[in-house]
Amino acid sequence: MKFLLVVPAIIFIALLIINIGIFSLTREINFFWLFRFDIPVVITITLFFIIYMLMIWAGLSFGKVFTNRRIKSLETEVYELKSKLLNKQGELIKNIEDKFDKKLGEFKQDSDKKLELTKKETEKVVSNVNYDFSTIKDRLTRMGKK
Repeated sequence: MKFLLVVPAIIFIALLIINIGIFSLTREINFFWLFRFDIPVVITITLFFIIYMLMIWAGLSFGKVFTNRRIKSLETEVYELKSKLLNKQGELIKNIEDKFDKKLGEFKQDSDKKLELTKKETEKVVSNVNYDFSTIKDRLTRMGKK
């Protein structure tokens, strides 16, 4: 966009170099019908050219103001959306942790029940084995006395 400022300047300088006779031309300018000035044409053209370049520069700068404002509003919106997303993820993670704790508790209860059942069965087996051994021992002792 700065190219718009350079191209007219180059064209203006080229026209001045090509048309050197323009420096000798003068033109009468009325200033609110109070004063009359005889000003060279080059000065009037230069003034209008400078005004043109200032208008282009002001337009570009003014456009940047709106662009920057829009960028800041978009950054704010993105930040808010990220915050909402992270909050939702926090809720999601908490929900997952709660489900995991619930499943872990259920698994622990189930494991405790199975452990108690296994202990009872093992105690039965041990008591049966003790009974069988005591029975065998008694029979062996009776056989040994005969």
